Amino acid sequence: YLANPPVLMPPTPGEPLLLYISATQYAIGALLTQYDLSHKEKAVYYLSRTLIAYE
Repeated sequence: YLANPPVLMPPTPGEPLLLYISATQYAIGALLTQYDLSHKEKAVYYLSRTLIAYE
């Protein structure tokens, strides 16, 4: 992962986006992806967050 960090690509207007969501009692995460011209799924945006006691 550190040797080859993920690269974000800008979204292509008019093309579908895929949203992956993960949630536990302690953290939330999301990944927004889109297929590029070679039909490979590429990351558009990452999100992760640790929750505090009252969230």
